[in-house]
Amino acid sequence: MRDIRTYKGENWSFTELADQTGREARAYFLWFKTQTDKRIEYLHWYLAEEKVNCTLDYSEESLSDLWIWFRTCMEFVRGKENEEKQAKEETSGSQQGDASLEELYGILDMIEMDIAIYFAKTLIHNHPQLHWDYVKKRPKLYAYHQPVVKGFDDSDFFLLPWQIIETCAAGEDCYGEDNNLRDVYKVWERHVIRA
Repeated sequence: MRDIRTYKGENWSFTELADQTGREARAYFLWFKTQTDKRIEYLHWYLAEEKVNCTLDYSEESLSDLWIWFRTCMEFVRGKENEEKQAKEETSGSQQGDASLEELYGILDMIEMDIAIYFAKTLIHNHPQLHWDYVKKRPKLYAYHQPVVKGFDDSDFFLLPWQIIETCAAGEDCYGEDNNLRDVYKVWERHVIRA
């Protein structure tokens, strides 16, 4: 694997969405929907550039291939983190290299976001009753005004894709041994209303 610093895109933050007015949140949501294909194009471009054997065809298999590749990205960044930690120890703890590591984690966040969008779009593609929406009611959740996937068997139920990907990336064992996106997909698919 080459250095992930060549990944295109920009990092998004949803932290300020809760402070937006309803009109601002709707405008952001409409803008967001115009960006999803572009984000998948970034992902597709990078996979082709890296010659990764993963076709983004909205299949369950593509989720598995994508997750295997993303795990190598995480391992790459962890390896760089270990190299920098070792270099700091050898140079009596100087702060050299922190910006580089911060940049790598920022890029990893971008890739995570794009995988989250692809994961959500795969569910939507394969289950047309699902759709993008945003949380309009002010619940006690942090998802207020964030783009989510709705249309599940419980009308109050929604998928916050970045939270799912972030949880799997953190290695929390809530969806299976490998946190494979295909396994996560199958868990969420069980909540789709059958036509």
